[in-house]
Amino acid sequence: MMRHILFSLAVFLLTSSVSAQHIGYLIPAGGKTGETVEVLVGGQQVWALKSARISGSGVTVESVQTVPGMPNIWGQQHKFVSTWMRNIVKGSKEVPKRPTDEEELKNWRKHRYFDHIDELTPLEFHLLSVHMFVPRNSLQMSPAINSNVIVKLKIAPDAKPGRREFRLVRNNGQVSNPLPFYVDTISGTREPYLPVPPNKKPKYEFRLPTVINGQIMPGETDRWFFTAKKGEKLVFRTFARAMVPFMGDCVPGYFQCILELKDSKNNRIAFVDDRGFDPDPLLCCTIPADGEYVLEVRDALYRGRADFVYRIRAWKGDPPKFGIRKPELKLPLMKTAELAKDRTVRFPVLLQGCIAKPAQVDKFVIQAEKGEKIVGEVFARQLGSQLDSRLTVLGPDGKTVAFNDDYKRVLAGPLLQHTDSWLCFTAPESGKYTFLLTDTSSLGSPDHAYFLRIDHPKPSFKLYVTASSKAVFINGATPLKLLVEPQDGFNRDIRLRVKAPNGFYIIGSNIIPAGCKETMITLSCPDRHRVLTKAELIAEYDEERPCCCNCCPCRKKTARGPVFYGDEDTQAFAYTHLVLSADWLLSKTWQPYGVFLLSLNNPRQKKVIIPAGKTADLKLHRRKLPPKTSFAFSLQNPPKGVTLEKTIVKELNKGEADITLVFKAAKDVQVRRFNQLIRGTFSYQTKPNKEGKVFQRKSEFVLPAMLFEITGD
Repeated sequence: MMRHILFSLAVFLLTSSVSAQHIGYLIPAGGKTGETVEVLVGGQQVWALKSARISGSGVTVESVQTVPGMPNIWGQQHKFVSTWMRNIVKGSKEVPKRPTDEEELKNWRKHRYFDHIDELTPLEFHLLSVHMFVPRNSLQMSPAINSNVIVKLKIAPDAKPGRREFRLVRNNGQVSNPLPFYVDTISGTREPYLPVPPNKKPKYEFRLPTVINGQIMPGETDRWFFTAKKGEKLVFRTFARAMVPFMGDCVPGYFQCILELKDSKNNRIAFVDDRGFDPDPLLCCTIPADGEYVLEVRDALYRGRADFVYRIRAWKGDPPKFGIRKPELKLPLMKTAELAKDRTVRFPVLLQGCIAKPAQVDKFVIQAEKGEKIVGEVFARQLGSQLDSRLTVLGPDGKTVAFNDDYKRVLAGPLLQHTDSWLCFTAPESGKYTFLLTDTSSLGSPDHAYFLRIDHPKPSFKLYVTASSKAVFINGATPLKLLVEPQDGFNRDIRLRVKAPNGFYIIGSNIIPAGCKETMITLSCPDRHRVLTKAELIAEYDEERPCCCNCCPCRKKTARGPVFYGDEDTQAFAYTHLVLSADWLLSKTWQPYGVFLLSLNNPRQKKVIIPAGKTADLKLHRRKLPPKTSFAFSLQNPPKGVTLEKTIVKELNKGEADITLVFKAAKDVQVRRFNQLIRGTFSYQTKPNKEGKVFQRKSEFVLPAMLFEITGD
C-alpha cells in the first residue's frame, strides 16, 4: 500500500505542473435541444481559458468567461454595493453616492462586479448576492471548486440526446478533466437564484415533464412544489453521484441524494435513497389524490457544498427499464430456463440467468477431460445487477476443485464493489464437473440477473491509461501511467504505439513487460501543429493459435487488447478510482528548462540489461552548460536491489561532456523486467533582478523510460 502511495505521489510531482487544471461541478449539467444554456463551472486553476470542449456534435461554445475572485468588502463599500443591488431589484436605475471620505476611499476595493452592477447578467448578479449575503464557513469550503467560470452553450435542434463530456480548454491547448453534460428533449427548471435581502427565497416550482437542476448547500433541503392528479404515475430519476462520481475530501466520497415526496399536509407519499447498489435514487409513485405536492431533495447526512449538484428527470408514465446488457463475447448464448432437467451444457457457452429467489442456487454440469483448463466468469454487478455472486465447481467425486467469491480488478468506473466471480482450474480427471452459482448473502430477485461464461482460457488484458488528457513536452519526455488488468492468466509482453496526428510518439521503452500490472512509459512530440489532438494508444501482443492446416503446432498472430482512458480521483481521503473518459486528448507544451542540454548517446536505446550482482551503463551527452549550473540524477521509485551506483562525467572540448549513469543490481535481486524512470534535476541561477539579486532554482524532468532487464548470473 505504501509503495503504491509513493509511486502515485512521485507521478503527481512530475506531472502536476502541466495538469493542475481541475473542474469539480457544472450547474446546470445539461440542456434541451434547440436552446442556449448558461453553465456555471466550479474548479481550480481555471485561468487563461480559450474555450470549452463538448464531445459529440450539435453543441457549440458561444462564450467562456472566468469569474474574477471577489475580495471581501465592508463598511461604506458594502453598504454602497448592497444598496445598489436593492435598487436594481426594485427596478430603479439610481446609483448610490460614493463616500467622499479619503480614508474610506483608500480601502475601496475595485472589481467589475462591484463597479458595474447594472451590467451584470442574472447569473453574475446571483454570484454577487452569494458573496455579499451568505456567511462563509472555511471548514465547508473546498479549494478544488472555489474558482468559477461561466460558459454559454448553444444546443442545436437536431443534437443527439444523451451524455456528453465537458472540458475547459486553456490558451495553450491544455484541457481539464471531463464532467458529464446531458442533452435532453424536455425543458429544464433551474433552482431560483439567491434573492437580495430582505427579499425571501422564492418558491421552487415546476411542471411535468421537466428536468430539475439544483445544488445542495450545507444543511439544506430543496423543496420543489408541483400539482398532480389522482392516479397519475410519476417518475423522478436522479443524477447526483453520476454528476461527480468521487469526492476526495468528504465521506463517503460522493453526494448521497435522498428524495421524499409529500402531500400538502406534509404526509409522506414516497421515499427513496438509492436504486439497489446505485446511490442515485429512482422514485416511482402513483398520486393518491388531486392537489399540490412537494418533492424534497437533500443529502442523507445533511451535508452539502457547491459540488453537491443534482439533475432530476421527472415525467408522467412508466419507469425506465434497467435490464443488464449482454457482454461482448463471441460465445454461443443459452438461457438457463431452457436447459434440460439434468442441467447439462456444452461449453464454451455464455449462460443467461437470474437468481430470482432468496437462497436459490443455479446448477450447471459440463463434461471435461483430464488436464483440460476451464474458466468460469460471472458478469453481473459490473453490468448493473444486484447479484453478489459466489461460484463453486465440484469435481466428479463431489469435492470442490475451484471456488471464488470476489475477483479483484482495476478500480475503474463508478463501481465501488468488484463482486463478480472468476476462477480457472485444470480438470484433475475426466468426468462431469458441476458449477454452482448463488448470491453470497442468499438474496434473490428479478434484479439479480447474470451471465456466466464457461470457456477455455483466452488470455488477454484490459489496459487503462491515466490521464484522459495529457500535456506532452516538446522534444522532451512526459511520463504516462498505465494499469494492466490481465484476463485468463495473460502473461505476455504488450507492445504500444500512439495513433495520432501532429507527431505524438512514445520515446524510450514501448513495452509493458509480461506480468507487469502497473508501469510508466514516456511520450514526446515535435514543435509543430500545436493544436489539441484526439489520440489513441494501440496495445498489441503475440497471440498463439493453432495452425489452420495442422502442419505445425502453432503460429503467432498479432492481437489487440482494449484500451481505456481515465483520470484518477480520490474517494473519501483514501481510495483511488479511475473515472473513465471516452476520449484521449493530447496537447503540446514546452519542456522543463535545461532538458535541451541533454541527449542520449544512442537515441534509439530503449533497454538496459543488468546481470544480478553486476552493473550496466546508460550514456548521455551534455552540451556546454551556462555558468553555475549542474545536473543530478536518481532512479524514480526503483524496485528493491536496483540502484544508481554513480554518475561519471567526462569533460570534452568546447565545454561539452559525456555522462555515464552506472546502475547496479544486487546479487539477490529478483530476475525481472520493468520500465524505469530516471529523474533528472537541473540546478541553475536566475538572472539578476532589478535589485541585482540572483536566486538558485531547480528544474525537474525525466529521461525517456528504459526497459530494465535483470538477468541471472
